[in-house]
Amino acid sequence: MSRAIPLVDARKDFVARSRFASCDALRNLPDSTVLRNRGDESARRDGRSHPHSQSPDGLVLQWCIRMGSLQGKICLVTGSTGIAEAAAIKAVEEGAKVFVASRTESNCRALAQKLGEHGAYRAADLTEEGEVEAAVAACVEEWGRIDGVFNVAGISGRKFGDGPLHLCTVDGWDVTLDANLKSMFLVCRAVLNRMMGQEENRGIRGAILNMGSVLSFAPERTFFASHAYAASKGAIVSMSKAMAAYYAPQKIRVNV
Repeated sequence: MSRAIPLVDARKDFVARSRFASCDALRNLPDSTVLRNRGDESARRDGRSHPHSQSPDGLVLQWCIRMGSLQGKICLVTGSTGIAEAAAIKAVEEGAKVFVASRTESNCRALAQKLGEHGAYRAADLTEEGEVEAAVAACVEEWGRIDGVFNVAGISGRKFGDGPLHLCTVDGWDVTLDANLKSMFLVCRAVLNRMMGQEENRGIRGAILNMGSVLSFAPERTFFASHAYAASKGAIVSMSKAMAAYYAPQKIRVNV
């Protein structure tokens, strides 16, 4: 039986039981490896940040650990600012080519320019099936395959009506779940249909990392009483676990 990777927060048991069940590479990481930024944890203990905060650098580290060496790999990143931007830039620094898919064309274009010859993009509403399919097809047309996906794109639905459940509006619920969950489902489905038909690259057909949230299993009532958001992230965790178990035999790794 493989040993679990020690974490620095309450995700330890969850990870040991499920999330990395299909990830052989992670099983062999040293005990000192953690998938949460240690600087964030120190800041939390010192009272310098909210316990649910996590730095972009820490999240980029998670992606790079899951993907292994990025040299020569083709990565699709959804979103074009913040964590998505940091991940895309880091991936290119590690030798990858990055295709960006996000709603706002100006943001996509600006990020692609930063990535230089190793970057490309297509603006797309990721809640629309046809636009997602077109974006994934454009990535494959540009570089021939997709080795890894980092699904970052998503929103806080507060301005649309998300909040404590008794105050959450139907519009707030629908917009939040569409932007966070439906978009990820559509991207994963389109990418999986490509990955399953492509040749292995260094023993794996592809890797998918879906952006979750600690709020999916550790609610915070004072600062983050946004229940549609929490529901969307909880569903992402469940979907990703089911995907990891199902697609492992296809040599496609899924993490959240």
